[in-house]
Amino acid sequence: MENKISLVRELARQMISVIDADGNDYKPTPIGILKLSTRTLNSLKNAKVNYVEQLVWLKRLDILRLRSMGRESFAELNAAVKNIGLRGWD
Repeated sequence: MENKISLVRELARQMISVIDADGNDYKPTPIGILKLSTRTLNSLKNAKVNYVEQLVWLKRLDILRLRSMGRESFAELNAAVKNIGLRGWD
């Protein structure tokens, strides 16, 4: 399990360094834009998930296994991700 999360984190790091089509450096989207509760935000930060781009690579079960990430926190996170136009984990 930890190996999969490590792989996801590494892919996210590589993705963050991508340059966009206009030649500008790509700026990752901080998870702070999701306006999450402190508990949910801390759960993600403790898992070193600091950007939305890292978050979208995680599977539902991986997120639910994060420390302090219960069903209510997950529901909040899922709604926030959908609110910014992403698919979520339904």
